[in-house]
Amino acid sequence: MDNGRGGLGIILVKSAANSRAYDIDVNHNQYDNDTNAVVVAAVNNDGFVSNYSSYGTPILISAFGSPGGSAGSGTIMTTDRTGTPGYTTGDYEPSFNGTSAAAPMVSGIVALMLQANPGLGWRDVQMILADTARHVGSPVDGTTYRL
Repeated sequence: MDNGRGGLGIILVKSAANSRAYDIDVNHNQYDNDTNAVVVAAVNNDGFVSNYSSYGTPILISAFGSPGGSAGSGTIMTTDRTGTPGYTTGDYEPSFNGTSAAAPMVSGIVALMLQANPGLGWRDVQMILADTARHVGSPVDGTTYRL
């Protein structure tokens, strides 16, 4: 992790997984439980934790994973490979969701951070993400926060 980018370290952004229904948290394997990785959970468009998003202490941040639904109701749209080799037969997927949708959003934010300041190390990136995040979707000191 430390040797990439001229010694600044690589930034590994990883989905937390969609295993909440199976009561499997991200502490269960060494790849998820790596403090060098940015492990990303999913929240719905209302800012509350998605009912599928895995939980656990290694999660650093969350992003929109959306429960799906019709276009315009919080659904995430993404491009796709052209034709049958892709996820769908079209050129885009209109209802992408899960932590697989949340992690690329964080990756994009990390890319913008590195574009603005290429000298950031992997720990710097994690600290900026953590420091600029805000708590949403569950009680903190008896108050519920939403986006």
